[in-house]
Amino acid sequence: MSVNEYSFVTVWKIEAPLRKVWDTICDIKHFPYWWKAVENINVMDKGNSNGINFITEPTWKGVLPYQLSR
Repeated sequence: MSVNEYSFVTVWKIEAPLRKVWDTICDIKHFPYWWKAVENINVMDKGNSNGINFITEPTWKGVLPYQLSR
């Protein structure tokens, strides 16, 4: 991995029906409502009816006073 790449692993434990969890995780546009680190999701391309080629540009906020986006 080069110095300008970043990779992380996260584990989520959610007590809810599988379908509800899956639908929530796949609904990227609503991440800012329940994930404090996501400030905004800008939809760049809606993709097709199956979600193929759906492209977003998220804005992330961390503990330090800066934001990350594409």
